[in-house]
Amino acid sequence: VRKATLDTISRIDSQEAASFLLKYLYTHDNWQDNLLRALGRMDPKSAVPILIDSFHVRKDKWIIILRMIGRIGGEEARRFLLDTLDTWSFYTVALNKFGGEEFTLALIEALGYFPADRELIRAVKLFRSEWRSGDVLRGLSGFFKRGKDRVSDKAGEVITAWKREKTGN
Repeated sequence: VRKATLDTISRIDSQEAASFLLKYLYTHDNWQDNLLRALGRMDPKSAVPILIDSFHVRKDKWIIILRMIGRIGGEEARRFLLDTLDTWSFYTVALNKFGGEEFTLALIEALGYFPADRELIRAVKLFRSEWRSGDVLRGLSGFFKRGKDRVSDKAGEVITAWKREKTGN
């Protein structure tokens, strides 16, 4: 019943409906994932600002919010994700090693939903270079082809998909 109610409210697509969903996002812990999904079905102009605000106060929901913002799309979402990519290390410092990796994977995945352009390709390439050089052990494992660097692999997949998209292959 709760999920159906949230689905219905998300289809109203007004600022009042978005505000209602946001209020419950902060007060009902057991509803949060369903609320975030409901916001994701709303108009980007209503949902993206709310998700960005939620991102800044809900560290425990960073990953799902990044993925939702990427799926929703729009220029505001794109700009937010690029800004977050530009400062990724500030976010990953707040997380443990596994959490930092999951955060960066979600961020790269979210950017992958957008159509290719020079700025996105440049930003992800720069990030991948910083990611690889930022951790000596990660760099050495890549050099010796040991271990799996899922973040570099995901960034490479996204860049390759964008290049294919641009060339039509």
